[in-house]
Amino acid sequence: MSLKGITPVIALILLLVITIVIVGFSFTIFQNVVSSGGAAVENVTDEATNRLSQLVSIESVSGTTVYIRNLGSVPVDPLTLAIYAGSTLVPVTGGAQILPGQIGAVTVDFGSLSGTFTIRVTTAGGSASTLANVQVTGSAPVITVNSPVSGAELSSGTVQVTLDCTATDNDGMATLAVWTSEDGLQPACNDGDACDLDALATAIRTTYVQTGLVDGGSYMWNCRATDDLANSGQSLTWSFSVQAAGAPTVQLNAPAPGALFLTTDPVPFDCSATPSSGSITLLELQTNE
Repeated sequence: MSLKGITPVIALILLLVITIVIVGFSFTIFQNVVSSGGAAVENVTDEATNRLSQLVSIESVSGTTVYIRNLGSVPVDPLTLAIYAGSTLVPVTGGAQILPGQIGAVTVDFGSLSGTFTIRVTTAGGSASTLANVQVTGSAPVITVNSPVSGAELSSGTVQVTLDCTATDNDGMATLAVWTSEDGLQPACNDGDACDLDALATAIRTTYVQTGLVDGGSYMWNCRATDDLANSGQSLTWSFSVQAAGAPTVQLNAPAPGALFLTTDPVPFDCSATPSSGSITLLELQTNE
């Protein structure tokens, strides 16, 4: 039997198989590229749609808070808003996501701006809202509590502590006062006292010596300030405590351990005590007579 015609047939079959494999591989790559490109286009389209769906309206402005109503169909992140006082872009410092139909409180930093301005809010999609004739009086002072640190535990026997805080403001400070828990977080000093400074400066520092501390006591305090535009600020309330007093240390000085005495000899006894804090009020000697 002749085998001369088999080789060309096998070669043709192999060529067809290789061609089919190459076409299938190319189609898979093309399909993946088209799918990825479509997903990217879809994401960009969704993002653009969300931006265009952001519609807002300024309801009111109070101090450094701008109240904004979401008139659109998607939530609005306050940090994506551009807020202007006149032509000045003011930083957005806080605020929670505003849901559709809801009013959100957005805090801003007006810095040293003072006067009457038109407030404008612009979304990422270009929607804008304005509110005219808004009285801006700058931002509230920023207060830093220096010492003692919150949660500090002072040694037993401590009867007084110095409370220290600092306030800064962009346009000028007016007062800075320490409030303590000596009487339910009331002012520790009033206007005119040493710890309530009246000075038009951008930063002032004050201290107040709180006395009457007792072992085992717990105390709270904070600082409050106003600036020259009547904006007020308050620090976080910090706490500190005084360790409870420990037992005094008692020392038997005489007689020495193991000392021998005749039955007719008097035995001298001597002892002393050292307090962990305060002073010793009673020291007694007891024997097994």
